[in-house]
Amino acid sequence: MTPVKRKGDYVIRYKNGYCTLSGRGVFMSDDPTSKSEQQRAIDKCFGKVLVGGLGLGVAVELLIQKDSVTKIVVVEKEAEIIELVWGHLRLNDNCKIVWGDIYDYIKTTEHFDCCYLDIWSERKEGEANKLVKLAEKIATNVIWYSDNL
Repeated sequence: MTPVKRKGDYVIRYKNGYCTLSGRGVFMSDDPTSKSEQQRAIDKCFGKVLVGGLGLGVAVELLIQKDSVTKIVVVEKEAEIIELVWGHLRLNDNCKIVWGDIYDYIKTTEHFDCCYLDIWSERKEGEANKLVKLAEKIATNVIWYSDNL
């Protein structure tokens, strides 16, 4: 039997040393391929980093390991994902979680050195470009997850 955690529509399953999170049309994994894809994006990050989307927290844990990263702010719109994941991460004092929509947060926030966007959006095609343009107003370096595949 695979151990399972549930919160609302989201389910985390642990199997063979890896975990997956699924629900509401999203699927995330911390398998070696997924971690490698995240690592390619994280390698580009430095200084104050804004992360759009918590997922399983892989990006956060990779960012924490970088000496060149001084602050991490993660924006996640699903409270259930925050409740399932945030408390289980190995965090430091430079990490902060914000419950909200990255589209709204970007419009009201301070400047960041990097903005790493790893969200799955049900929004219409072209919205990704709109989000990147918004992020470019508050971050020197904008990285979209799919650019690293």
